[in-house]
Amino acid sequence: MTFTQSGIALIIGGTSGMGFETAKQLAAQNIPVTIVGNNIDKLNAAVSQLSQIGDVTGIQLNLYDRNSVTQFIDHITEQSKNIGYLVNAAGYFNPKPFIEHSEQDYDQYHELNKATFKITQAVAKKMISNGGGNVVKIG
Repeated sequence: MTFTQSGIALIIGGTSGMGFETAKQLAAQNIPVTIVGNNIDKLNAAVSQLSQIGDVTGIQLNLYDRNSVTQFIDHITEQSKNIGYLVNAAGYFNPKPFIEHSEQDYDQYHELNKATFKITQAVAKKMISNGGGNVVKIG
């Protein structure tokens, strides 16, 4: 795959799974990567491993905490770095039978979706204000 956007790759949920694998691919193409994760131990381990491949930084963020998400959005808006790629790979996994899930579980799914929605809006606004606005569909 050829990557043509300039700027960093922001990967929400980049400490494991698809987010981590995407971070590896982007870092290997000399694209600076910022991964976002909640678990500090997983975040530090992922940054350590990915830093052997390329330029990688980590940000700890609890996507279920509205104040933290708002502060992160402010950080995105105020930072001077251009964001060329956004990957939303955060997930909520609670392995139990469907009929055993509670309303609280349902609310958690929505809080995660709301957080990624708001972050995506902030990134898109920043891209447009920086003269970008290219949208790339993958898959």
